[in-house]
Amino acid sequence: MKRGFRNSWLAPFVVCFCVTSALAQEPDGGVSSLSASEHFAAGSAAFKIGDNRRALEAFQAAIAAGSNGPAVHYNVAVCYYRLGEYARAEEAFRVLGQDFPQMKSLADYNIGLALVRLDQNAAAREAFEFASLADDDQIADLANAMLASLPGTETVSSSDAWIRLVDFRFGSDDNVALSDPLSLPAGLTTDSPFTELQLYVGGPLQAASAWRFDASAFLVEYPDASGFDQAGIYLSARHEHRAGNWRVFVRPQYGRTNLNGDGFEQYFGLSLRVEQQFSSVRTTFGIELSHDLVDEIESQFSYIDGDRSVLALRADKSFDRSRLVLDYRIQEDDRIGAGVSADRHQYRVRFIKPLTSVWTGEFQHAYRVSDYDRLSTPRKESRHQTGVRATRDFSSGWQIALRYLYADNDSNDSAFSYRRNRVSFGASKVF
Repeated sequence: MKRGFRNSWLAPFVVCFCVTSALAQEPDGGVSSLSASEHFAAGSAAFKIGDNRRALEAFQAAIAAGSNGPAVHYNVAVCYYRLGEYARAEEAFRVLGQDFPQMKSLADYNIGLALVRLDQNAAAREAFEFASLADDDQIADLANAMLASLPGTETVSSSDAWIRLVDFRFGSDDNVALSDPLSLPAGLTTDSPFTELQLYVGGPLQAASAWRFDASAFLVEYPDASGFDQAGIYLSARHEHRAGNWRVFVRPQYGRTNLNGDGFEQYFGLSLRVEQQFSSVRTTFGIELSHDLVDEIESQFSYIDGDRSVLALRADKSFDRSRLVLDYRIQEDDRIGAGVSADRHQYRVRFIKPLTSVWTGEFQHAYRVSDYDRLSTPRKESRHQTGVRATRDFSSGWQIALRYLYADNDSNDSAFSYRRNRVSFGASKVF
C-alpha cells in the first residue's frame, strides 16, 4: 500500500479508515465530564455507520462539554472532509497541527488531501512536502506517493517512478555569458535575445534501488551573439543511504559542453552530500563536498584545464505556507589559465511562497566574492545577483514561468565590471 499508493481519489479513504479507526476513542487522559464522554461515544458510533453529519455534531458537542484531546479535533476535521466541506477540513487540520505538535505530520498530509480536492495543487504539494519529512514511515511514504501523482511535481527521492521533463524558454539577455557553472566568461559582453531547450530524465536503476540515474541535455541559442551558442549533456548516478533522520548521497557525474559548435570542455566529478532532517522544526541541514576534473575538448580551450573543489552548506526551512533556503559555498578553481582560476565565496537566500492556488512566487539573492590571486595584477570581484520568478501550474501537468534576473559585478579592473538584465518566459511539463 505504501509505494503503490498513487491515486488521489483513494487517498482520503486510506487515511480515514486506517488512521481514524485508531483515533476514534476517548482522548488519552480521560475527559472532563461524563457528558463529554457520552457525546464522544455517540460521535464514534455515528462515524462507524457513515452518518458523518451526526458524528460531526456529536464531536463538536464533546468539545463544548470539555473534551480537548487531539482525537476529537482530528475526527471533527475528518467529518468535514467526508461531508465535502474541504475548506473547513483544511482549516481544522491546520489548527490540529498547530495545537498538537505530535499530530503535525498527519495534519500536514490531510491538509494536502483537502487542498487537492480544492484544486489547489501548488499549496497541496507544499503540505505533502512537509508530511514527507515525518518520522512515521507510513505517513512519509503516503506523502511522497501523493507528491509523485501531482501534476508539475519535481522528482521525489523515494519514488520508484521515472521522471521526464521538457522545459522551453525564450527571452532577452543584455550581458550574455556562459551558462555552464564550471566555466567563466572571457571578458566579452554583448546582448541578444535567446531560446533555451532543456530535457531531463531520471529514475531508479531498478525498483526500490538505492541507486538512481539522471541525464539531462540543454541547448541555448543567441541569434545576435552566435559565438555564445551552447549545448551540453550531463550524466550522473546517485546512491542514497538512510539512517534515521540522516541521509548520505554519493554521486559520480560526467558533463560535456560545446561552444558555438566546437567541443569546449568535459569534466568528471564526484560529490558527497550528508543531510539531517529535524522534523519537529521542519528543517533540513546539509553539507556537500565535490571535486571535478576539467579537460578541454579542442586545443583552443586548453586554458580551462584543471580542477574545481566546492564545499557547500545548506539549511532548508519549511513554514506553513512558505519555504526558506540558505546556502553558503566555498569554491576553488585551479586551471591552467590564471584568468579562470578563482577562489570564491558565495552566500545565497531563496524564499518560495504560494501566491494563489495556482501561482507560486520565488525571490532569490546571491552575493559572491571572487579572488584571482594568480594574475600578475591580482583581481577581486564582488557580485550581487537578484532574481524573481512566478510559476503557474495547470491540471494537465504543464507549468509556465516568468523569470527576471539582475546582476551587478564590481571589479578593481573596470574591464570586468558589468550589469546584467535577463528576462524570460517558459513552459515545462513533467511526464
